Amino acid sequence: MQHVREPCEFQLDEEPGQSLAKQAVQAKDTPHVCLVSVAFIPGFGLPSANPLWGGATGIWVGNLPGLCREAEFDLFLRRLGFPNVQMSMPRKARAPKRNKGFVFLNPGKTKLLMLVNALWGRRLLHRAREHPLVLRPQNLHNLQERFGQILKPSM
Repeated sequence: MQHVREPCEFQLDEEPGQSLAKQAVQAKDTPHVCLVSVAFIPGFGLPSANPLWGGATGIWVGNLPGLCREAEFDLFLRRLGFPNVQMSMPRKARAPKRNKGFVFLNPGKTKLLMLVNALWGRRLLHRAREHPLVLRPQNLHNLQERFGQILKPSM
């Protein structure tokens, strides 16, 4: 796991689509220093700088509000500049109006990392939710076996 200390010059809420190499979680010990990591970050997911994204077939996006619909998430993606992204949003069997809290996205190999960077640290528009979306490769477990990596939280 690599850590690099850099000055923090952004707010995640204001500029969530910046390059992941510059994004970070603020270190607890120094308020003006960021910690950049390629390991899994609790509450955010797997940064696009992690080499496992290179073998990803799609994106698993978690931490969705339960009443979010595919049309709402599609509009959210369109506003970010990603129209026509193939998605699958599983619904709960006993409460079909509610999703299971996640969605699978298949933007294609060329747009995958761009979409991860655009979604990183974002929250859905028009939803009063404190927590950002959590991102990880859709085929994470297969990638971990293939590359022999075990991801542990960076904090």
